Amino acid sequence: MAELSAELKTAIQDGYRAFLKSRDLQPRTGQRQMIGAIASALGKVDIDEDGKRAGDVPLCVVEAGTGTGKTLGYLLATLPIAKAFGKTVVVATGTVSLQSQLLHKDIPELIAATGWHYRFALAKGRGRYLCNVKLEQCLDAAGARDAGMFLFEDEMPFNPDRNTVELIKNLGTSLKAGEWDGDRDSWPEAIGEHNWRALTVDRRQCTGHRCRKIHECCFFRARDALEDADCIIANHDLVMADLALGGGAILPAPEETIYVFDEAHRLADTTLRHFGASVHLQGSVQWLEQMHKGLAMALKGASQEPGLRQLLELSGGALDEALRELRQAQPLFRAQLDELLAPGADHYRFPGGDVGDANRQLARQLASVFSTLNSRLEALSGDLEKALENPHHPLPRVDLEQLFQAAGNWLGRVEAISDLWQQMATADPEGAPPRARWL
Repeated sequence: MAELSAELKTAIQDGYRAFLKSRDLQPRTGQRQMIGAIASALGKVDIDEDGKRAGDVPLCVVEAGTGTGKTLGYLLATLPIAKAFGKTVVVATGTVSLQSQLLHKDIPELIAATGWHYRFALAKGRGRYLCNVKLEQCLDAAGARDAGMFLFEDEMPFNPDRNTVELIKNLGTSLKAGEWDGDRDSWPEAIGEHNWRALTVDRRQCTGHRCRKIHECCFFRARDALEDADCIIANHDLVMADLALGGGAILPAPEETIYVFDEAHRLADTTLRHFGASVHLQGSVQWLEQMHKGLAMALKGASQEPGLRQLLELSGGALDEALRELRQAQPLFRAQLDELLAPGADHYRFPGGDVGDANRQLARQLASVFSTLNSRLEALSGDLEKALENPHHPLPRVDLEQLFQAAGNWLGRVEAISDLWQQMATADPEGAPPRARWL
């Protein structure tokens, strides 16, 4: 379409007038210009016969100071247009405080003033919600220690102190009573990162609809509310995580979405975290050594299951190779850094992103062994996921769940390491903007 319909323009104008009247405010020139610029940009979207966007993605960038009415401006412009086109608005903020302001102040005031009927929902990542299976595992571990079933503290996968045990019991009680929804942010007191990490999972550790507690799942209950929402409030981190997965994994598919990035000055750092890659060499060596111990423990428990044991042994062999290569590479990179680092600097950035032939060859070797390890862990994780569907599997389900979670954790870390070496090993296409690479 070339421009917005008269009905849409009228709806936006009437909404603006109604809001100003309800607050006894005068129109602001900058705010009106902002509403017009956003509406004009969205009005330039060409739609084909199938209702899909054709042509370039329209962009509108607005800069204005705090308190100038940006939130009202973009909501007034995007909500009616998105509804007319059958799209969902995703408003991404950089801070929790702005999310709270949107949900509890800005949006209710706009809806009350205009009489518009839109459904809103808050979206958070899986890691903000308690996992019911992990809660059960932590309670079982705490109960086992209290009963004296563990002789040594280091035999325990989870070793809480008394305060942590009390917290976990309170979380479980409140969740069961329906007094808490499993959202970390809605618990009345701050939950420390160490404690929370034991109670939640990422996407690789979650069995999804195969989980025996899927009908109690805090995350999936919250996500169900997103399906009927006209506008979803999220943060930059969640939107970038969804896009890094291809889009549509957590939030609506990009082609069905109008994105609004509020506090966009924070967006660059968030984007780098999701689309860049980094490795701490010494830390990775230490973590891989811990993974080696975890695989050894898993092998002991899988002695009666030959298929699973073979996958664990293959993963262990690939891990040994990756560890050997990384240990050999570490002093080579260290020597380069000592030679290249300027006085007072903490990193060396390769000019034009070109790491040189020697480093590319070294990175290729590392990429190869970590790619193999990644493949082995993917096979292990996939086998465990299938095993969870088998009620007659020789291993107890609780043991399979813990091993699946461990494999998901290993896979996530190894994927990140593998991605770094792939990016270091691959030269930029001729004529393309270079990627930044540094030590």
